Amino acid sequence: MFVNVAIHAGSGDIFTYSVPEGMEALVCPGKRVLVPFGRRRVTGSIVEIIDKSSRKDLKNIIEMLDEEPLFEERDLAFFLWASRYYLYPLGKALNGILPSGLDVKSRRWIEIAP
Repeated sequence: MFVNVAIHAGSGDIFTYSVPEGMEALVCPGKRVLVPFGRRRVTGSIVEIIDKSSRKDLKNIIEMLDEEPLFEERDLAFFLWASRYYLYPLGKALNGILPSGLDVKSRRWIEIAP
């Protein structure tokens, strides 16, 4: 099983991730997930569930962040329309409609060694 995820701080592209075993029953559009994105871990929203992917090297979802979806599929249709109409990335639009403070962000700390 695979999911398409809109990254909340991304370029507007939708990225495909694989769903680890045991997590299939929890997956549903409208839930936030923690996913690897380059060298970081970022928050995204599931926008679609797909059965097949042509790519073999997909990364797994790290964690499901919500028990219940934060928006429904009919809401998602409106968000997709607004994103296209206003030429604004879907992930950023979803991030804007959700209450602040929900996203998980990674930070890099650098210390000078003695």
